[in-house]
This record gives sequence, C-alpha cells and structure tokens, in this order.
Amino acid sequence: MKKATWLHTSSALCALMILCLSATQSYGAVTADPAKTTFTSPQQSATIKLTSNGTPIPAKDIRGWQFLASGHDYKHMLSVEKMDGAVKIAPSKTLEVGSYDLNIETAQGSVSVQVFAPLSDLPDYIEKMASLTGLSEKRIKEKMGLVTATGREEIQIDLPSVYYEGQTLELTIPTKPGPGHTCMWFMNGDVVAEGLEKNALTYTFKKPGEYVLTYIETEQKDGKMATVARTTAHTRVVPVPGF
Repeated sequence: MKKATWLHTSSALCALMILCLSATQSYGAVTADPAKTTFTSPQQSATIKLTSNGTPIPAKDIRGWQFLASGHDYKHMLSVEKMDGAVKIAPSKTLEVGSYDLNIETAQGSVSVQVFAPLSDLPDYIEKMASLTGLSEKRIKEKMGLVTATGREEIQIDLPSVYYEGQTLELTIPTKPGPGHTCMWFMNGDVVAEGLEKNALTYTFKKPGEYVLTYIETEQKDGKMATVARTTAHTRVVPVPGF
C-alpha cells in the first residue's frame, strides 16, 4: 500500500515537472531591441526588434500597444507599424516633447520600450516648414499643437546641454504665475513638484541619461482646468569624470 502511494506521488511529480518545463519552453520572456530610443526630429523613425526566447515574434502575434506618460495613453502621438519580428515607430504630427513608455502586447507576453522625445532638431524643422509653406513660425507651431494662444506671456526654459550625475538643478521662472494658478513640474513624465504659484524647482539628477523637463501652469476657468502656459527643455546627464 505504501509502495503504491509512493508510485502515485512520483508520477504526479513527474507530470508536474513536465508541465513546468513545457510552460518554460513555450512562454519565454519577450525582449525588445533597442529598449530605449530617442526622437530629435518629427521626421525620424525607429525599428524595435521583438523576440521571445531568441525567436522573432510574428506580426500576427503583436496584439496591441500603449504610449504612456503619467498614466495616460497618448496613442495619437505615435504611429506603429507591425512587422514580422519588429514594430516600426514614428512620431505623429501631434507628438509633444517628453518621455514615454511604449508598452507592446504580444501573444508571448508584454514588453516596454522607453521613448525620449526631446525634439531638439524641431527649431530647424519649423523654420524649414515656414519657408516651404509661407506661414509664420508661430502659425506652424500652432498647427503642430506646440503652442496655445492664451494671452499669457511666452515662457521658455533653456538648460545647459550636459549635467553631471549628482548635480542639482535650481530653476526659477522669472514670469510669476497668475493668482491662484497651479504649477506642475515633470521630469521624464513624472511629477517632481507642484503647487499654487510654484514657479521654482530644485531637482537632483541621480543617474546618467536623457532628461526632459516639462512645466505646465493651469487655472480654473468656467469650472474647468485650463492650461495657460506650457514649456519643455531637454538635457543630458553624464557620469562624473574619473568615477
């Protein structure tokens, strides 16, 4: 009786081991290459290779995607073309400066790609489009959704092109917010400071990489929150030399 029980338990364990091995072989981790990409111009594109256990993922197995920043999906800002073993991504005309997470869902699992959009070549692009179309640069920016006509004085932030790891950014916008205006500061899409009439920021760069700073100022208007000022700036953080 004891022997029969042992044999029954042994068979069950073997079946469980076979099941686990089968699951491991069928559902490996999905990887993306590259895992980070940067758009400096709206005319750029990037190809992200997708594999599972080293095997390219078929286009039919790529089920969907999200383009996230601060928990919101900005799918309209990106175009995605599915291919066998990859997706080709490119900015849409509405892409804004910022940092995003491109989450890709496949039949084998999901994977996330960091997308940085400093759009540092944008001034040259706007100048070129103004020359080709005969429209003013301000009108081009309005058509691209880069500025909003609010009557508020234009705000611009200029950061040094490079900071060192551990260095602290101290910034104050000279143009004071309007009474009761709420100010929000974002670094790579994450809120790092906010408050009423908070037009100053202190932020320490903890690790190397690309950084996009966004400032948004809002006010209550007719019972709704309206954006009265918005600006962005880009910088890069590098390791301290000799360390």
